[in-house]
Amino acid sequence: LHTMFARPEVKAVFCARGGYGCLRLLPRIDLSLIRARPKIFVGYSDVTALLWGLHAATGLVSFHGPVVKGLHGETVQDLERLLRWICEAGEPPEIDLLPGGRVIREGRATGPVFGGNLSLVSHLVGTPFMPDLDGAILFLEETHEPLYRIDRMLTHLALGGVFERLSGFLLGEFDGDHSVEDLLALLMEHLSPLDIPVVAGLPVGHGNRNLPLPIGLPALLDTGGMRLSWLEPCVDE
Repeated sequence: LHTMFARPEVKAVFCARGGYGCLRLLPRIDLSLIRARPKIFVGYSDVTALLWGLHAATGLVSFHGPVVKGLHGETVQDLERLLRWICEAGEPPEIDLLPGGRVIREGRATGPVFGGNLSLVSHLVGTPFMPDLDGAILFLEETHEPLYRIDRMLTHLALGGVFERLSGFLLGEFDGDHSVEDLLALLMEHLSPLDIPVVAGLPVGHGNRNLPLPIGLPALLDTGGMRLSWLEPCVDE
């Protein structure tokens, strides 16, 4: 990772896959190198730890998006979307939440977008690599976790004061042996006291789609127009 950021001819770093081990990297990363040579950095799943940790420590805006191992089928169009955003540096990105989106609670919210794999987000709570989520729009995804473990991780986020600080929430892919309704009921136990917009069905995660999402940039979530619109470009010109 240090080599990729240090080499001047490397303009972007796309992670090959997720898996395990990114949390262990965080205290060993040369943060001064990342600050001096910020680059486009893309990944998801276990890489969530790096996306959040590097932003918290250096302000790096990275991308929650497809890894190289998963580039097949419909995810190819998600990579193409990301490449357009990178090449058209002056245009803020925008995502249509239809047709798969489902409004759970209406509203509009503005704030920095953070999100990724629930397991990794949960394990960052209480560490120096947890970004400031005041006013943030949060999205979460997970794969092959039973409902009781999802309950434990969501409860950990609630006990850590994460949900009460949010301005909006987006539910990504949660594949497993539980129903969407059971998952939403569990989630809304924590979100129902909050007056924030909530949308389910975001095509992000371990499913057939994995829309690229800039991490740490301010955006507008509008359930009326079913749009997630960033308020500034995701890369410098």
